[in-house]
This record gives sequence, C-alpha cells and structure tokens, in this order.
Amino acid sequence: MSLIAMYTIFILFWLTMADIFGIDQRILAKVDTAFLTCFFTEIIVKTFASNFMFLFDAFNAFDATIVFISEILNIMGIIAKGLGVLR
Repeated sequence: MSLIAMYTIFILFWLTMADIFGIDQRILAKVDTAFLTCFFTEIIVKTFASNFMFLFDAFNAFDATIVFISEILNIMGIIAKGLGVLR
C-alpha cells in the first residue's frame, strides 16, 4: 500500500507540477519505469503464486491489463502519462 501511495503522489506531481518546476520529462519517465517494473513484478508473482486464480477477479484482471499495456508501451519507448492514473 505504501508503494501505491508513493506512486499516487508521484503521478499527481508529474501531471500537475512537473512543468512548473521545469523537471526533465526523461527523469520522470525513468522513475515511472521503476514503479512500473515493481507493479509488473508484483502481478507476475501473484499470478503464479495463486495458480492464475489472481486474474479471475475482474479488478485484478483490469489492473494486470493496464500494467501489461503500460509495459509494452514503455518497451516501445512511448510515454503514456494517462495510463499512470489507471495504474
């Protein structure tokens, strides 16, 4: 839960205040990638630990879909700040 709280603060800062402070978008994208990697790893571990039952819950399946799409876009080099809100 603390990781989610930190990510919430980060994404709100990135969407609202980063331009005001003039922070480089590449730095924020790297921080976002670190959070995304943590979320991606968590979903993979939970999925295998629960023998894929984790994905039968609608909310978990939606969360996993958003994280997987974000990871694919990240690999392709596309920065989608809006998906951070859904994560």
